[in-house]
Amino acid sequence: MKTWYKIRPVDTFFFKGSTPMVMGENHTSQFIFPPHTATLAGAVRTAVLKQQQIDFKDYVSDSFDNSKIISAIGKAGAQPPFEIIGPFFSKNDQVFIPAPYNWYMEKNDASKIKKDDALKREPVLIYKAKPVESSYIKTSGKNSLYIAKGRDGELSSLGGNWINIDDFYSDNKLIMVRPLTDFYKSESRTGIALESNRKVRESHLYTFNHVRLNPDVELLFGISHESQILFAKKGILQLGGEQRLGHYKTIDLNFHETDDQNGLFMTLSAAPCKEFDTTELAATGKIQYIGGWDMKKRFHKPSCAFYPAGSVFTKKNNENQILIKGE
Repeated sequence: MKTWYKIRPVDTFFFKGSTPMVMGENHTSQFIFPPHTATLAGAVRTAVLKQQQIDFKDYVSDSFDNSKIISAIGKAGAQPPFEIIGPFFSKNDQVFIPAPYNWYMEKNDASKIKKDDALKREPVLIYKAKPVESSYIKTSGKNSLYIAKGRDGELSSLGGNWINIDDFYSDNKLIMVRPLTDFYKSESRTGIALESNRKVRESHLYTFNHVRLNPDVELLFGISHESQILFAKKGILQLGGEQRLGHYKTIDLNFHETDDQNGLFMTLSAAPCKEFDTTELAATGKIQYIGGWDMKKRFHKPSCAFYPAGSVFTKKNNENQILIKGE
């Protein structure tokens, strides 16, 4: 069972990447957007603690034994007992999800989705990769080989872009493909560093890239959990760094969910490489390395490798994967 939510930010969001900032070399920081599932999971856990009036210092202590809270959000420093689905976007009440890496377009058509004016963007003809059925082509191990054939020119993967969920489930050959920049603008914010006594640290300036969602754009995500998570149906969510806030509430959202294991499955978020056998991979993009901050240890988490959202697999391993409709 999944419960779906939408978030409308109060101002901007800040999701820092894992690139270090070294004094004397640079003073800028890269950002990750959309936020990683771990970021959303941490925000949900924090919100539950606040809603249940649990002191954060008590929660991260080794003596914390509130079974109700532990059952709902897990122990501090451990993986939560629920799964975050997404995130993806809503724009003018239309839902947009990652485009599968095994869908392609003519490389000459790729320019149609890079125009600065989104209103002038044109639909593109898409081609879906199919398994090779030929006695002349052999694959090694358990891997299957998938090929897409266009009309004339070289093909480019739709991966890394976004499509309307209705197009994902339709038989349309001509669809609108949107770049991530259709949903947000980046804003530079310069700040200062502070000493432990809250005084300004001399000669320490930092510039962060904040994310401002475009008008009529909201962030969507789901929670998969068998029992009550104690997460209120609506409220305030502190998401990302610098105490950025957003209003959230539950929504109705219908995916064509199925238990069918015969087909290909696309992940709606970055998928940990360690959770998949390489023989299950059908299509993906550049591997991402994502870290984080351990609130219990008060130290950086080790960076882990992830397949990007939109990656396609031959097997469903988690709730973040949805079945790709066949031809």
